[in-house]
Amino acid sequence: MQFYNRKVLFYIIFVRLLGNNMYLCMVNRIIFTLLVLIAALAASARHYDFTAQLISTADGLPSNVVIQIWQDDAGYMWFDTRNGVCRYDGYVFQTFARDSVSIPPANMDLLTRDAIWKREGQGRISRRGRDGSVREWQLIPKEIIAYTRNDHFHVTDVDGRTEAISTYGSGLYLYDKPTGELTQLKKDDGPGIIDDNYLTGLFVDRTGCIWVIEDYIGVKCLRINRLQYNMLWLKPDAEIQDANNIRCIAPMDSGRLLVSNQMGDVYTYDSSTGQFAFQYNNSYRVYSAFLDRKNDQWIGTRGNGLWHKGQRVEGLPSPNVFNIRGGGECLLVSMFGGGVARVYQDGRVDSLLKGHHVHDALSLAGRVWVASEEGLFLLNSQGQPLDSLLGCYVCLLVGKDGTLWSGSTDKGLAKVKEQGQRIAYSFYNIKSGLANNGVYAMTEDRTGRIWLGTEEGLSCLEPLTGGIVNYQTTESRLGNVFCERSA
Repeated sequence: MQFYNRKVLFYIIFVRLLGNNMYLCMVNRIIFTLLVLIAALAASARHYDFTAQLISTADGLPSNVVIQIWQDDAGYMWFDTRNGVCRYDGYVFQTFARDSVSIPPANMDLLTRDAIWKREGQGRISRRGRDGSVREWQLIPKEIIAYTRNDHFHVTDVDGRTEAISTYGSGLYLYDKPTGELTQLKKDDGPGIIDDNYLTGLFVDRTGCIWVIEDYIGVKCLRINRLQYNMLWLKPDAEIQDANNIRCIAPMDSGRLLVSNQMGDVYTYDSSTGQFAFQYNNSYRVYSAFLDRKNDQWIGTRGNGLWHKGQRVEGLPSPNVFNIRGGGECLLVSMFGGGVARVYQDGRVDSLLKGHHVHDALSLAGRVWVASEEGLFLLNSQGQPLDSLLGCYVCLLVGKDGTLWSGSTDKGLAKVKEQGQRIAYSFYNIKSGLANNGVYAMTEDRTGRIWLGTEEGLSCLEPLTGGIVNYQTTESRLGNVFCERSA
């Protein structure tokens, strides 16, 4: 079990999942650190590592006697306690009178996606899988049943691989569907994992956190740690925190990354050695970098425009460059208050959507798609708007199959396409299973899964099925906030 510093706020993440390499960087907003992250999800025997947090009256819970747990559409956690109903946002509790809150009916069904569980009496429970398999266990010892006279179980899905079973007397069990293994978590397993074996309720939220009600103790939140962390600092001994406040991560050649900090220092990071090498200092913060087909580096700054081969590119409508992408015969440069600039190798600059606060832009099938604070825009090859969607859109991704995705700050993930010069769209959001509706970064792995950096952790979307699995990295909500361009 590991706990992580709540001040950790800014990360670079390298994820290796089932042999698939991809680069993600995550910013949280307090301390500014660099993190290398490796995840391995194996289909063999399961070992569980947890981050655990007890929530009780010491934290603001109205009572340690909790009756029920649920989560609303906005992501808030709710607890029905002996002293009233409270809402929890991850920081503070707000208590309401019970008759002023619509409390959902308690779920007493022993049903999961792939099985029917059944109480067999005297502490025994059986699992009948939809594949025809049948298993039965004595989960609560008979001597405890003789004392408590309570054959009490709750069952729910944790993720596509795991089911959880809470008991009154034997703690929590996790059933691993691929292996058929049943793992028990009980009071004596280690400090802080389970504080009491007498559990009266069970709930799994959209991010995969397991909430168990411990009788007369409060609520324990268990998060299965699928990710392991090693933290790296640009300047470990720096007295100024801006030295480790990362502003830009960009791929270079030969597995290297370009990394810049808040002070204008520019480094390269070699993923094979895990080492940083200082390159130069730019008096303005570097917000973006791009390596073109000729292996020439383009640098975008906040306040000093766009640079190429040590020369500033003239003619941009704004000096505040946010992102740079290749756009066929030109570069597409996104700017704060300057719209999009098409920059050609011969020095020509063509401006689109002047005055807009643009976060991302890309070229696809002769069209230009623009993600901005004023909306998502579809432009023709001349830069004239054909259609738009209202909202604040901050990132774009074209999948290997040609599907276009756009992340919104409050609507979730949009799947979009052009249809008769109009934008046809559908959304994935928290109701679909996303960890949060704020999607700030995206990348695609080799199997076609879309990884999303949200305000409440990572979400992994399987486009073919619509299935979503959520991952969180620390017990701190701030530690799970991803920033724009963190992938």
